[in-house]
Amino acid sequence: MLPEINERIEFLSHTPIFGELCHDEISDIADRLIERKIAQDEILFKQNDVADNFYIIVSGHIRVWYTRGSKRVDIGLFENGDHLGEYGLLFRHPRTASAMATEETTLLYLDEEDFNWLVRTCPKVKLHLEAIKHTHRRAMRLRFDWLSEGEVIYLISRRHVFLLARDIIAPFLIALVLFALFLMSKQIESNIINTILVYLTGGLLLVFPIPLGIWKFADWRNDYFIVTNQRVVWLEQVLLKSDSRREAPLSAIQSVKVDTNFWGRTFNFGNVTVRTYTGRVEMTNVDNPSQMNELIERLIKRVRRKNQQAKLDEIARTIRQRLNYDTEKDKERTQNQTNNSQTSLDKNSRRPGPFSTREVDGDIITYHKHWFVLFKKLIWPTIIVPTILIISILLLVKNKVPAEQVFITGLILVGFCAVWWIYVYTDWDNDIYRLTKDKIIDREKKPLGKESVQSAPLVNVLSVEHERPTLLNIILDIGTVKINVGDITLLFYDVHNPARVHQDIFDYQETLEYEGKKREAERENNRMATWLEIYHEQTGGSHSSDHEPDFF
Repeated sequence: MLPEINERIEFLSHTPIFGELCHDEISDIADRLIERKIAQDEILFKQNDVADNFYIIVSGHIRVWYTRGSKRVDIGLFENGDHLGEYGLLFRHPRTASAMATEETTLLYLDEEDFNWLVRTCPKVKLHLEAIKHTHRRAMRLRFDWLSEGEVIYLISRRHVFLLARDIIAPFLIALVLFALFLMSKQIESNIINTILVYLTGGLLLVFPIPLGIWKFADWRNDYFIVTNQRVVWLEQVLLKSDSRREAPLSAIQSVKVDTNFWGRTFNFGNVTVRTYTGRVEMTNVDNPSQMNELIERLIKRVRRKNQQAKLDEIARTIRQRLNYDTEKDKERTQNQTNNSQTSLDKNSRRPGPFSTREVDGDIITYHKHWFVLFKKLIWPTIIVPTILIISILLLVKNKVPAEQVFITGLILVGFCAVWWIYVYTDWDNDIYRLTKDKIIDREKKPLGKESVQSAPLVNVLSVEHERPTLLNIILDIGTVKINVGDITLLFYDVHNPARVHQDIFDYQETLEYEGKKREAERENNRMATWLEIYHEQTGGSHSSDHEPDFF
């Protein structure tokens, strides 16, 4: 709850949407905001409802989703500082999604009249909302399958349109020249040379500049820069050739830098470089780079504040437990964590099939090369051996060889084919890439031959990239995942759905980092609690069950 106007102003100044406004502007907005509380599992609004209010979350969480046919699509779990409900007000149409509180939640909201006032009087907020409007549309259209549970997209941007204009101006000028030549050639006296010239210029106009311009547009349209509540992502796709994804978790980002040149400052585009502990993600020619920079920096601060608050909460919980002040809420939280962990483990376990390219066994994920790799290797035993078998039988029959010998020869060739099949399948099945809770394993093994195993601790992974280098790779969803670990690089060649593999590694890194920080915090908390416990005993401290101290 924010009962005082100064507290509201302080709160709004740390939100991404109002962070760039001055104190007086934020004060005017704070005066118009109305507070509302909703209980756990209470619906805030439903899909197709009339859009009436613009909401800002003060505390708690709101789950947002929409239905398409009979399918439910989660948009994400919104938290304090996030806002929602602006899309319907901007476009003046019903709600496109539903929203429900997952716990007791406090909101501040503006009604439609005050929201329109906000858009009119605060150009910076209007620009921010315009970006959110485009983000919402793109997110609904693209529906990324690599988002984590509860991950919310805040911004989807692409390269500035100036870059598109620059790239297509050359083929456009060439098309104009060829078209002019085409018109001039029609004015010349008709002869065989003139006819050839007419069709030549028309053909060049058709097969070169126009398709090139279309290709440039499609290539520009396929690249996206994405900011979520967990990471910064660059999706790059070269049309008909390759695609890749580079990312940096917000918790690992050390700095954000914006570089612009004369044209960038004129048309508002530039390079945004996100640096982490071990590397960087450089997004080139981003539209409105200062907005992205501001958003990333504010999200980083929010992540750090949340981490700090989580540490304080954990310290308080540990002290309460050690001094026997632990509450039912603490016990319920511990039990829920245990149940959720077990549920997740059971959910992710399944029996692998003989041609499965991704096998999950508890916390271990095993990847095989794409089935197309197996298919290519099986082509020869599938084609050559039956061909030899047919030719051999025909020759034996022609030479009037006894049927027993023909049968034995055929049986030998069929057996040879079967052995070849088994060898090829075993060779494919033996080459595995494995992801565990704490390490990555790359194993190459030849049947009856050499075995090579390379592994690296997951905590030492510096960066992860993936790409699908050809059109065939894109169609079949085959790619290579590149994992940089210190001075070595692990390569997962020809895996199916490399984006999924990339996401699995990211999720395991996040889990490992979280568990490491949790263990470190628990050790520190236990040391502090031990000192307080000793002090409590030495001073003869006692407590009443009717009174529960608030440590923080």
